[in-house]
Amino acid sequence: MYTNMDAYSYKKAEFEARVSLLKPDIIGLTEIKPKNSVWNLDDQYMTIQHYTVYTNFNGRGTALYVKNSICSSEVVLQQTPESAVWSEIQLRDHDSLLVGVVYRSPGATAEQSDAIIDMITSIISKKASHVLIMGDFNLPGIDWSVPLADGTAQEQRFLEAYGDWFLTQHCHQATRFRTQQKANILDLVMTNEEDMIERINYAEPIGKSDHACLDWIYKCYANQPRTKVIKYCYNKGDFDGMRESLRREDWDKLLGKTVDEQWDIIASIISSTTDSYVPHSNSSSGRCRYREPAWMNANLMAEIRKKKHAFERYKQTRNGKEYLEYTRARNSTKAATRKAVRDYEN
Repeated sequence: MYTNMDAYSYKKAEFEARVSLLKPDIIGLTEIKPKNSVWNLDDQYMTIQHYTVYTNFNGRGTALYVKNSICSSEVVLQQTPESAVWSEIQLRDHDSLLVGVVYRSPGATAEQSDAIIDMITSIISKKASHVLIMGDFNLPGIDWSVPLADGTAQEQRFLEAYGDWFLTQHCHQATRFRTQQKANILDLVMTNEEDMIERINYAEPIGKSDHACLDWIYKCYANQPRTKVIKYCYNKGDFDGMRESLRREDWDKLLGKTVDEQWDIIASIISSTTDSYVPHSNSSSGRCRYREPAWMNANLMAEIRKKKHAFERYKQTRNGKEYLEYTRARNSTKAATRKAVRDYEN
């Protein structure tokens, strides 16, 4: 899943609601900070349950989320332009997936644009078996159906580099919609193999962002290690026997040591006694089960569906009346989200 958030802090609740519905394995976000922001976000505020987040707060900021059940690590390049973040995901059979989220400002200079090109070139040179790059590149002058550049010299330079990368750009529908303006393909999804993406869905924006929220199926095989988990049936435990066993221990002799050593002894005895007197079983834990936010309710779900349907009608007609219907549904969803969170907190 990918979208341009246009200020994360104002849309966090609706973002979490979208994640709970889609349950994506990987999420990319751009423009997580407001324009001309004088304050900074931090990793703690960006955290959502069951995901590892990698961030870059330079410029408008980018964020990359990977499910905890997938082996991932941050990739730090020697030279990373503003607002780009990368991660490596371990796949089966020693393959790997390099995932990047990139933001290029519409006012980027030629030097800044070249730095982004050099960065992607560096990523391609690593020769990973799989590459996935998503982001807002702000290159409206490129016709991706051909592809041809009929705009600035920077767009021509990017398209030439794109040919050298041997990547496939998968977005062929408009990704940014604003009334009385031409819809453009500003957000790109690129891979190093044409058939790796099964489909792209251009869903309604999050909050008042004017960028579509993209989601797709990426065909690969992530390495998802399974860990052994011990489950105790405490309701069937023999607590009288446990107390008697602990009473028989010579605690004065055992605990005549340093604080750390005493703690290790206590923890070890309690653990072994629990194993002896509480029935338990071993199970394997793999993929996590993503639960909906606690504040999610039926009314909010209905508002989200109305917004989705209104956006689909507007995409098809590009009619001003349909856009007004969409904005009403969008504002209603925003209000319903805030109310659901507020009611839950109260």
